[in-house]
Amino acid sequence: LRLALATATASGMESSTITSCLDFVEALAGTSDKSVPGPIVEFGKKLLWSNTCRSLPLPAKGNLKSPLLYLDSPLDLILTLRFQLLFQTGGPDPIPKAAESARQSCIPAAAKNQVDALFRSVVKGLSKTSSGLQLRIIAEILTIPLLTWKIPDPTLQMLVEPTAISASKK
Repeated sequence: LRLALATATASGMESSTITSCLDFVEALAGTSDKSVPGPIVEFGKKLLWSNTCRSLPLPAKGNLKSPLLYLDSPLDLILTLRFQLLFQTGGPDPIPKAAESARQSCIPAAAKNQVDALFRSVVKGLSKTSSGLQLRIIAEILTIPLLTWKIPDPTLQMLVEPTAISASKK
């Protein structure tokens, strides 16, 4: 599970690899349609979903390889998504240096696609879990600077339209 998350969040990964890893994570998180034995899903849910908001430590510049190196609970999907959005999508700074002049083009397409896949996995999981997690999304994800530049519009629509979740692509 740790390897799948590390691979899905590593920079430069191909989209098919990211998708495969996140499919595996979703299966163990109980948010997939794939059949996984109940005890395994319960174990996965305990590892991946936490109702507790935690602070995200500021990583050292130039050493942003993986969120799993910095998080006290490295399998927390929401904190992993927050790290990915803040420090890996668009560069090591939460607001990229070229943001004002370049607008949305300062976020590379590959980085946007990678975080899009992780964001979709988290939102699908939220649709099947407790409201405590939804409060964490508000506190930890919707406060990300330039979030609407880092996530494609159809994916953001999943937050406001429940039907968009079931219609979302993999």
